[in-house]
Amino acid sequence: MNPHEPQPNPEGEGSPLDGRRLFQAAAWLVLFAGLLIIYLSYVLFDFFPPAVAGAQVQIYLLNFAGMALGSALCPLFLPLPLAPSGGIFLLLKRPWVSAAFILLVVLPNIVVRSLGVPFWFGSMPARVFMALSSGMMQSISFGLFFLSQLQVPHPRGLQAPNRTGSYAPFLLAAAMMGAVVIRNVMPLVLEYFGFTAEPLRAMTLLFKVLKWTALCWCLSAVVCVLAMGRTQGMANNEGETEHPPAKSNLIVRLVGLAAIFFILNSLLEMRLFPLISGAAGVYMPYYPAVVPAVLLLSFLAGRSALFVRGKIGPFLRLLLIPLIMLFILLPALHFLNVEYPLFALAMNSLVSIAHFTMWTVFSTATVELSRKRGLFYVSASAIYLTYLFAFIGPLIGPLIPKGPGFMALVSAVVALLFTLLAFRALFPGLPLLGEKGPEAPPKPSKAVKELFSQRKLTSRETEVALLMLEGLSNEAIAEKISRTKATVEKHASNVYHKFGVNDRVEFLAIFVRK
Repeated sequence: MNPHEPQPNPEGEGSPLDGRRLFQAAAWLVLFAGLLIIYLSYVLFDFFPPAVAGAQVQIYLLNFAGMALGSALCPLFLPLPLAPSGGIFLLLKRPWVSAAFILLVVLPNIVVRSLGVPFWFGSMPARVFMALSSGMMQSISFGLFFLSQLQVPHPRGLQAPNRTGSYAPFLLAAAMMGAVVIRNVMPLVLEYFGFTAEPLRAMTLLFKVLKWTALCWCLSAVVCVLAMGRTQGMANNEGETEHPPAKSNLIVRLVGLAAIFFILNSLLEMRLFPLISGAAGVYMPYYPAVVPAVLLLSFLAGRSALFVRGKIGPFLRLLLIPLIMLFILLPALHFLNVEYPLFALAMNSLVSIAHFTMWTVFSTATVELSRKRGLFYVSASAIYLTYLFAFIGPLIGPLIPKGPGFMALVSAVVALLFTLLAFRALFPGLPLLGEKGPEAPPKPSKAVKELFSQRKLTSRETEVALLMLEGLSNEAIAEKISRTKATVEKHASNVYHKFGVNDRVEFLAIFVRK
């Protein structure tokens, strides 16, 4: 057995649980520190002097570019589920190589922060490097977090390829909500101690906080990959045949639903989600209600099966229905938010709950849907990358009238788009206009029925046998009947045994002779 090849590590089988728990704790701390760096940067931007205010957009976009760069580099230097067991990958997957990669990304970032705000303002290369490295830290954060959560036994025994643990959405929500609360409390703290009257002093303090946060992130990430190496961290999910993989285009639909929120939010000038724009404080949601609601919903999501037999599970179905109703009600916010401030507060709180719940649940879902290990870090970061759509507003804002009637119309159009996409996620097999619906299963002739009955084929074996007679491959049969390839091969093997043949060629020859 290769010591660097990922192996199953279920609890209760004498595996080094302490190492795995350390791995999981360090991975959560990495995620929390990474999110905290991003949200504290939003506070930092509130103190930008007018002369460099335009640099905010540049830094944001460079941050997203860093996330894309990190998603491309992480598969080369950091562990993956089902990592290759030979060649150059065996060398690159060693824990010390992963630790060295993390140090090279983060240490220069810490050095630049230590040089102070004036150096950062006066050096364009420093700003570019810090933005890119911070973005790479986000990709690493999400990847390490979900790696620590893979292949934990589900309380109800429901498992599927890339199954995450029962507490993955809850821990993800805890990291996000913790960073959000600190982001919203920090301006009040700075104002209480008189820092808001001195922007440079406030930025210097935030720079120091960010430096120590980045150092905490770095140390936690190194501990994470070293602990992962000790426990042979990632479980190999080969042989999971009980539940078929969900349709891959569901990833696109889930990411699209998350992106629609930011498209709408951007068109409304960030009025629904005041985490980036400090000027939108009047629309602040009621966070004492938002935080526990998001944590509860995320906890329930983890206790449910997100996907059952290749389709979205009951929790996702129940979640999408109120989301649709909420989006339908959003156009009324433009007419009632002034006359009825409590309505505006309630709506903004509901939207915040919906957004954070979508973020945590859909992020977990995209990881469970991912089938290509090279895209694992992209899948782990996909929902967070939808923040990029927040920049649509500044680009098209000058072209949009500001009247409440027009904004209500725009909201209605976006709500309709969200509803249509949600229905496509609820009913992935529903044909679009111009598409043919799913074909009915083939009806065997009387002679074939009698032959299958004589051989005592089960209903599933009969279905597989009929599709083999149509000339479909095992992969095509698996997709058609929503089962895994391994399950189809097992049924086919049973069919061969009952017909007394060795392979498909001999099985088909029986019917050619008939």
